[in-house]
Amino acid sequence: MKNPYYLLVLLGVVCQGLAWDDYWLPAGYGLAWLLFLGVGARWRVRAPQPAHRDAAQSRATPPLEALVLILGCLAGYLLGKVPGHSSHFFIGHGLAWVQLARLLRPLSPRERLIGILIAVFQVGVACTIILDFRFLLILAAAVWLIPATLYELERLRLPVVRPVRAPLGASTFLLVFLAAVMVFLLFPRAYLGSPFRANLARGGEGGTMLDTILDPARSSGPQSRRILMQVQGEQLGYLRCYALVDFDGSQWKVDQPASWLKWSAAPAGHRVVERQARVKNPAYLARILPTDGRVVGLDGSFFRRAYLNLHGMVETEYLWNRANNTYRYLTDLTPEPEPLPPGAAARFLAHPAPSPKVRQWLAQLTAGATNQLAKARHLEGYLRDHFTYELGAPELNRANALEDFLFQARRGHCERFASALALLLRMEGIPSRVIIGYLPSVQNPISGWYDIRFRDAHSWTEAWLPGHGWVSLDATPRASLPSGDSSWSEFWEALDFAWYAHVVNFDAPTQNAMWSDVAQRVADLPGWVVRHAPAAFATGAVLVFGVGGWVLWRSRRRPPATGSVAEAQVVTARYYAAMLKLLAARGCSKQPSQTPWEFAAETHRLPPEAQEVVRRITSCFCSVRYGQNVLREEDEREMDRGLARLKQSSTGA
Repeated sequence: MKNPYYLLVLLGVVCQGLAWDDYWLPAGYGLAWLLFLGVGARWRVRAPQPAHRDAAQSRATPPLEALVLILGCLAGYLLGKVPGHSSHFFIGHGLAWVQLARLLRPLSPRERLIGILIAVFQVGVACTIILDFRFLLILAAAVWLIPATLYELERLRLPVVRPVRAPLGASTFLLVFLAAVMVFLLFPRAYLGSPFRANLARGGEGGTMLDTILDPARSSGPQSRRILMQVQGEQLGYLRCYALVDFDGSQWKVDQPASWLKWSAAPAGHRVVERQARVKNPAYLARILPTDGRVVGLDGSFFRRAYLNLHGMVETEYLWNRANNTYRYLTDLTPEPEPLPPGAAARFLAHPAPSPKVRQWLAQLTAGATNQLAKARHLEGYLRDHFTYELGAPELNRANALEDFLFQARRGHCERFASALALLLRMEGIPSRVIIGYLPSVQNPISGWYDIRFRDAHSWTEAWLPGHGWVSLDATPRASLPSGDSSWSEFWEALDFAWYAHVVNFDAPTQNAMWSDVAQRVADLPGWVVRHAPAAFATGAVLVFGVGGWVLWRSRRRPPATGSVAEAQVVTARYYAAMLKLLAARGCSKQPSQTPWEFAAETHRLPPEAQEVVRRITSCFCSVRYGQNVLREEDEREMDRGLARLKQSSTGA
């Protein structure tokens, strides 16, 4: 279990399981790893050890493992289609089963190297599809396991791997991590996206917004807590996406305007604020960019040709996914009232003929209202205060859906409230439409951004009133609106936001901006030193004395080297000869044609403690003789202790 190679295989197969974007397959691969490793350990104990380090290859069964690869690829391709997961990673699934099958038998160093390459390949594939901060766990495991596994191969003396003088320490893993960070910061970023057209019918989780079009006989859309986007801005209002104008008696239809409006700047004196939004899943939005208020300006880099439609919503020709799906827009918080488009009043007033019961009920309810605004607000408040919000409400009578909702069910989801209010307003001669979008409700106290989740999809009503323009009305009971999450959840959401903002979205423009900022700060450094001379002097003194003290402490702590290289060669040759003499007495003689490491590999029949002594003395001998390194006193003391233990075990034997 502690062998780094087996742990690296586990990391690889678990990463391969993450290609399905769930936790069932990674857990299944983990259980299979435990099963195969346990069975393989029993078989390896019972099997005789090979006489040579490459003799394990004689037990290899290439035809059987090739069959495992083919069956694994086929299973990964076919089974991926059953739950609707991706089948593009079927080759990786086949390699995962090869890795598991190889746990059942001893492996030669060369086969282990191939296994390492397969595991690294699987980890690399996972890093291209795991965009949240689970990547940090994969990175930490890879930074630890890959060097440790390669070092283990050094001990097996694979010729293509350079030997090391000492086991890996914390400093080695820190250097590997820092190298990965520097590659991330310095390596030029390419354009990661592609301008494919987002599927209008199906998109991200649960389909697109068009899959939740208002229907009085349906329940609402997905209620997932997963975040779709984040928005930053003051006084954020309803995020508008679609307008529903035409009602056929049972279902509303999304209006598809044939033309669009020109961008117009806000008049002087109006209050204009900037919003910044970042989308994780553009496919779910189809061609719409959610915005609030009267939009007077917009820019972004993951869409083509944004424009305003006749309902004041932002549409694009198409969206694509890239490393940084952000857009900024300006919205006018104090807009002028919009005029009703000429000839459009008939569409905003069309409705099925109400029954006498509905007509009488509506007349009594609005009898005390003095104007249209009062009527609209009274209807909004009545539905909100006297009805019940409920997901998955029972089916309504399609022939008399409104009457059934008002007098029988008296409960439903936001779509039913928006539909009922729009129809009642039209019956009172007030132009209205149903709006589908998102209700920003929870502002993360750590990041300050609004987290827009899939469950925040919402429907409300807009009424056109003389002197006011389009006014938003929300008849959904307030108790049903999303509530805040726990502090722990908010912390993870802030961490997730920081991860996407500074790691996933670290594309070429962001990288260039960072280095431009660094260059500017370096250029400003001399002026800062002049302005803050005492603080600069104190900081420099602390750094000089701190670094100098650390170097002095390290130099005293490190054992000094023993003489020159020539002297070290004589000393190590003496220890190596003494070791060969003790081993020859035990019937293990070195042949003239063997290299030191080939002979060390032949000592596998010795007890583990004796094998460790042989490896240690051989490592020092080769490091000094062939690597031209000096010998440290610590190394010499270890060889002394090793020879003493080897002599004691030989005497005991």
